[in-house]
Amino acid sequence: HDEASTSPLWAGKYEDRPTPCRPGTDGAKFASDLDAEPDDVVVTKHRYSGFHGTDLDAILRSNDVSELLIGGVATNVCVESTVRAAFDRDYEVTLLRDCTGSTEDDLRESTLRNVAGHFGTVCESDDITLDPPER
Repeated sequence: HDEASTSPLWAGKYEDRPTPCRPGTDGAKFASDLDAEPDDVVVTKHRYSGFHGTDLDAILRSNDVSELLIGGVATNVCVESTVRAAFDRDYEVTLLRDCTGSTEDDLRESTLRNVAGHFGTVCESDDITLDPPER
């Protein structure tokens, strides 16, 4: 959420608290367990959904991706926004319950129920079996 992409409406939502994920702050750093590798594609998002105003959809479709495993923080905000946008774009969505977090458990649980009922599947990360990509 840099200065160039911060609109007056967006800034108004954060006038009493720091804007999240501002470049150069701890909020914009990768978690140490998730450091990007040199060949990884990094998509910088500017709004709650990872699809809004980014190349994420084009990158996924260019690589024949149709199924998404989604996790993240702010389950009821960023994660849910991205899940809804993915579903609207006809991706099969699986939300990883144990890979999400929120400051309020009731809002997180509400999102998990909402996703399971309308936008995809909700499961634990241990329930996922990944097939290696064909080369």
